[in-house]
Amino acid sequence: MTHPHLIATAADAQQFVLGGRARFTLVSKQTGKRYTYRVSKAKDTDDVFFASLLVGQNNEQDYEYIGFTKNGNALIPGKKGNPSHPAFLGRPARCRSSSSSGTRVAVLAAVAP
Repeated sequence: MTHPHLIATAADAQQFVLGGRARFTLVSKQTGKRYTYRVSKAKDTDDVFFASLLVGQNNEQDYEYIGFTKNGNALIPGKKGNPSHPAFLGRPARCRSSSSSGTRVAVLAAVAP
């Protein structure tokens, strides 16, 4: 029997994260450090989602905006995001630069190094 909240596949994870109001914690296999995220859908469009990182003790209010994703493809810091977050500093296989604008982006599934 599996746990009812088990996310077993990448497709399950993406469906959950892009469900509209997701909160989840990822644990780094390298360091054991925990990252708790909140991902919410933009009110005016169906394909933009905003990602925030828990930075304090209050699980409801202590989130810092780190970036957005369009169509769930990549996490982009944008003007108000946090490009120093580990999601943008990952290994080359997980992080790439946009050749047209030079903007750093990270694959959404790689938000915990």
